[in-house]
Amino acid sequence: MKRRNHNVKKQKSRKGLWITLSLIVIALVVAYGVGATYFQSHFLPNTVFEDQNLSYKTVDQANATLDSKVLDSEQTIQEGNKTIATYTPKEAGISIDIATTLKNQLKGQNALMWPIAFFESTNQKLSKDGVTIDDNTYKSFFDQLGLDNDSRQKSEDAHIEAGDKGFEIVPEVSGTQVDPEKLKEAIVSNFGEGKNTIDLTKTYYPVAVTKDDDKLKSQLEELNDKQNTVVTIAYNGLDEEVPTEDVHDWIYIENDEIKFDYSKITAYAEAFSDKVSTYKKTRKFKSTNDGEVEIKPGTYGWTLSSSDLADKLYAQLNKGEDGTIQPTINGSGLTGTGDDIGNTYIEVSIKDQHMWYYEDGKLALDTPVVTGHPETPTVTGAFYVWEKERDAILRGENNRTGQDYESPVDYWMPFNWNGYGIHDSPWQPAYGGDNWKIRGSNGCVNTPPEVMAKLFDTVEIGTPVLVY
Repeated sequence: MKRRNHNVKKQKSRKGLWITLSLIVIALVVAYGVGATYFQSHFLPNTVFEDQNLSYKTVDQANATLDSKVLDSEQTIQEGNKTIATYTPKEAGISIDIATTLKNQLKGQNALMWPIAFFESTNQKLSKDGVTIDDNTYKSFFDQLGLDNDSRQKSEDAHIEAGDKGFEIVPEVSGTQVDPEKLKEAIVSNFGEGKNTIDLTKTYYPVAVTKDDDKLKSQLEELNDKQNTVVTIAYNGLDEEVPTEDVHDWIYIENDEIKFDYSKITAYAEAFSDKVSTYKKTRKFKSTNDGEVEIKPGTYGWTLSSSDLADKLYAQLNKGEDGTIQPTINGSGLTGTGDDIGNTYIEVSIKDQHMWYYEDGKLALDTPVVTGHPETPTVTGAFYVWEKERDAILRGENNRTGQDYESPVDYWMPFNWNGYGIHDSPWQPAYGGDNWKIRGSNGCVNTPPEVMAKLFDTVEIGTPVLVY
């Protein structure tokens, strides 16, 4: 009987233990569920955000704690060892939707793991998400920093300049001018990353092209090749090289393209044509009797086309190849000696009333003549025989008498486009002396018939006629 009572007591004791354990489990489950529910809207234990403990706080409570702390935190701008400015993000125009950031963080935490949070800690930082900056506020902030870019060194890309020995690369210059946009990006970035110091040197305007740039080196090589192009101008049997210093002056780079200044080339071509052309120029001439005399411009001479020269010179230089160009030449006197008169010519002296014909530098014929009457003088200047005609009839009006005339001649060699020429004149009783003052012609050079026959057979079309 006693043994039975003992078993009953033992059974009651076990039942009480199970009840107690059950109650404990139920309590734990309820507590866990309450905790899991609670941390759906509250931050887990040991949650730190921007060094602020947000444990057990709601988003609104955490936001109230962080908003002023984050935007009023002290930030510094450093340039080397020098502090340029101390500011708060708010002063720079920064704003952030911290509430949204906190909501996202709360949403991302695992509320079911809240018991473990008592033994672990998390330290969250701001991200760039939701960070904005007001442009007007930032502009005022930047202006107050006192960063006077005008007084700072400007960054300069490496570039090519003409030097004493051709083109050369001028190395880049790293400046200290501050790019407002880069500084603004740094302020936003630093804030989003939770950093407190900005290195101002990282916000300088950068150098885009350095002296080691492959494209720059290639341009330099091409420039030096083109500027050393040797162009020879061939004209009238003569050759003249374009001066290297002129080519250096014409070449330049624009928008990474090598170019030649066409206006400068045109100016050179015009000057060159003016220098070498002989048309409409007064000449120095060594006369037979009077030494050096001046010969006025006439129909004789040639011109070099400056526009054609400029076009051909421009094209040749752009090829970058040595070569010879031949510009268009118009006119007469293309002797190829540099002196378009040469050593074969007819010389007429009105003062001496005499004519000489030189062939290959030797006197081939000379004779007295009768030139134009003082009232109808022979035109002076440099001309050339442009035609030869046998048995011609000279027609015109005698300017002294007003009467028309017709004069048949055996030999006619016009040298002027207005009717002046050299011909035989059987009507003249004498030549030379003062006969021209009494029996002078209407402007032509009257020549003894027997001499004119020899002259006509000897002289070729194109022979210069110098009248002075």
